[in-house]
Amino acid sequence: MQRCAWVDLNDEQMILYHDSEWGKPVKDDDKLFEIMSLELMQSGLSWKTILHKRQAFRAAFSNFQINRVKLMGKDINNLLGNKQIVRNRLKIKAVINNAKVIYNMQANNLSFYDYLNRIFNKHMIIDDIDTTSIKISKIMKKDGFKFIGPVMIRSFMQSIGVINEHDENCDFK
Repeated sequence: MQRCAWVDLNDEQMILYHDSEWGKPVKDDDKLFEIMSLELMQSGLSWKTILHKRQAFRAAFSNFQINRVKLMGKDINNLLGNKQIVRNRLKIKAVINNAKVIYNMQANNLSFYDYLNRIFNKHMIIDDIDTTSIKISKIMKKDGFKFIGPVMIRSFMQSIGVINEHDENCDFK
């Protein structure tokens, strides 16, 4: 079976992630928030590092339940002391901030899924994903999201199946 070149074929977690999660559509707000948060945490690091810390991230961030993470502002120092996760103050604060932004959307009867669909559908240029990622990043920053750059947005769109960037020879394309 052929997989994308980025998959470490000696790492069962990477194989399982590629085969069963990466590029699959996601509609659940908490799951979308988890994926976005992990992509945010990955910035400057390898995906393998983040994937292997995912269970620790879930434990540290209340299983990425938006309504709980939004209340974690007082927990930043504890999170910075957690050696099982990425201990970057800006990234941790961004995750908490982003939970607040999403929670406020939900309080106004807009799911995170619907918000993402709205901006993806309005600004998606299929043949120019880089331009699309830049536009979406700017919109999300304007809407209050933090640590949301174009590279992270592109990875996020790949992860949740908005764009299909499996390698040409990948059997999961």
